[in-house]
Amino acid sequence: MVKDQYYADTQILLENVNILKYYEKEFKRDIKFLLNSDKNTWNRISMCSLRELDRQLPIFYGSVQNAFKKLKNKPYFLICYFYSVLLDQAIHSYSMELHCIFDNIAGYPKFVGMLQSYGSNFHPAILLCTSVLYTRNVDEFLNDFEVFTKYILNGYINFFNMEFPRHTSLLKNQKDINKALASIFDDIKISGSKEIIVSGGYVIWKGRVSKAMDILQNELKSISIYKPQRDEAKLILLK
Repeated sequence: MVKDQYYADTQILLENVNILKYYEKEFKRDIKFLLNSDKNTWNRISMCSLRELDRQLPIFYGSVQNAFKKLKNKPYFLICYFYSVLLDQAIHSYSMELHCIFDNIAGYPKFVGMLQSYGSNFHPAILLCTSVLYTRNVDEFLNDFEVFTKYILNGYINFFNMEFPRHTSLLKNQKDINKALASIFDDIKISGSKEIIVSGGYVIWKGRVSKAMDILQNELKSISIYKPQRDEAKLILLK
């Protein structure tokens, strides 16, 4: 009941919490709040549950939707969830065997559609498109996105170097780690290109969302997988 009271109390605000503090202190709580809203979510979050529609959605879509309405910082949540889904899908693209191990460690909910597509992973760029609905100041949104991008890409690298090898023999030496990171970062670069998104039919891929992808691409160019720039950067794991 303490968790429910936190979301029910409209006096609790996060206005003075920056995105890094949100990720460290609140993101895991918010994810679990959505997943615990219905026993049949199957560790999935549907894109339709992240819209504040006038009509009530059926069954567990609606339960997650009602929980999402209570989140106190939706733009931060969507940015952090975007990068969680992005890494999850990139690892799966690199190695299904490695991804099974990662899934057991991280426990990130899959970002999916509805009806038949509730079993299908959706491109995480839709989360950034959705974030447009909850942000008014474009410059603040892009600044938050850039700050978190610089942090989380280093978090990816630190995780592969310091945490992940303790859970699998597939990353038994630095060569294995560097090979995995290089492939995963290449996949992220390709999947985050505006050309790929536009060809996929996401017609609202423009404006601030397009600029956000420019930020991601620039950071991917400047970062070195062999030498993290921020030792304190780490992934928030759900399990």
